[in-house]
Amino acid sequence: QRERKIMTAGTSTPGQLKNEIRKAMSDVGLNIPPDILSKCAAMANNLSITPTQLAESWEAHSINRNISELTDVTFAGFRNDLLSDVESMAPSTVTSGAVHESSALGKRHASGGPSQTPPPKQRRVEIKEEEVTPRVSVSPLKSKLSPVPPTPSSILKGANTPKYEERKNAGATVASYNPHSLTPLSSSSTPHIFYKRVEKCRFMFTTPQDRANALNKRLVEFGKRIQEVYDIKDMYDVEEDQEVALARLENVGVPRQEKVCCIGRICNEAHEGKLNRTSLLLEGSRHQSNGMRVNLDISPLLDANLETRSSFSLFPGQIVAVEGINASGRKLVAHKLCEGAAPPKAVLTAGEMKEFYKSEKEGMKIMTCAGPYTTMDNLEYNPLSDLLQQIREEQPDVVILTGPFVDIKHPLVQSGNVEIDVGEGNMSKIPHEALFAQRISALLEQLFEDEEGLGTQFVLVPHLDDAVAEFV
Repeated sequence: QRERKIMTAGTSTPGQLKNEIRKAMSDVGLNIPPDILSKCAAMANNLSITPTQLAESWEAHSINRNISELTDVTFAGFRNDLLSDVESMAPSTVTSGAVHESSALGKRHASGGPSQTPPPKQRRVEIKEEEVTPRVSVSPLKSKLSPVPPTPSSILKGANTPKYEERKNAGATVASYNPHSLTPLSSSSTPHIFYKRVEKCRFMFTTPQDRANALNKRLVEFGKRIQEVYDIKDMYDVEEDQEVALARLENVGVPRQEKVCCIGRICNEAHEGKLNRTSLLLEGSRHQSNGMRVNLDISPLLDANLETRSSFSLFPGQIVAVEGINASGRKLVAHKLCEGAAPPKAVLTAGEMKEFYKSEKEGMKIMTCAGPYTTMDNLEYNPLSDLLQQIREEQPDVVILTGPFVDIKHPLVQSGNVEIDVGEGNMSKIPHEALFAQRISALLEQLFEDEEGLGTQFVLVPHLDDAVAEFV
């Protein structure tokens, strides 16, 4: 069949294509630099994608990779993801040429509009070699922020790593802290109770009013602590000629021509995305400042830090004290920053400590372990079985298990191929919750059934990568 070349967006000239890409990227909140714009135009032309599709791909890439700018460093990762998307839709061959479409596939509209993108199964993509970064090459920045998840085949084929069942150092002690100061402890004969069961707790059913009250209470409590630590005086507690380390305390949003000190919570004006110097807000308490928010200008702080080579950090929700001038009542120009004050350390009395030790000779043994609890090539959870066998022998007082328990980055979980053997070699697909019940809960229950006098308490802490529980 006769083949013809097609250009992105129909009959668009290079200048028009760049303008369309700039406008499409602007619609998704990206101000694209001129040098990157030229690269995007060439890539859109070679891949035969519209500026809108390019902008949508960037929006998805920026959210997944948690980046907000398209630079020479981040462009390589964006290009690789875009090529991966195109290759997943149609088999691609890397040769010298451009995107082609068979004349028998697809037709122009009667109005003479731009050519339509061919269906995935009917499209053949040819990309110039010099414009493509191999998918296997990852920039140092991308390898740190978003490592490519390993696959079972890559792990089994890599180096000379033995399988879990074939390891030769099982049960070996890798490192000990203060080995000469450690004395063997015998486990307690009676279980320790460290928690109180809370009844009538409705998970994730907190009303917005309760959340607002909790946030305001935290702001007030931390504000008082900051005021004590940094010796910040109230507005009417300081005489005119009295010298103080920081300016007098004032409510957020009150205009003053002299320096004042305001205590509030750092907020992001954009409500989403990363915090930057132009989106900083300072929110006051509801009782004193009526929840007022003002823009926070930290330019003087940045200039001063360049001279003194000092640094500071801000994050959404952080409670700080800021000394500066709020001439208009809408913007606080910061000159000094107090990044908060830690609450006093928790202290236990001797009587409270004795509750954890039944006798002077009887100590407490705590074991902590971190997931995942299965190897990357299967979902049998053999390491967890061996761990429970060790717990059966040592019988510690407390075992803290941190996730992930069902790891969303596990290759089999990512592919949706979660299967277990239901008998006679038959495999059955099950949901993530059923996998947790079969491979983790069942093992813990079996441990307590076999060891009736076991006084060990288990504490399970979910992980960000857990597929079956809310993380802590």
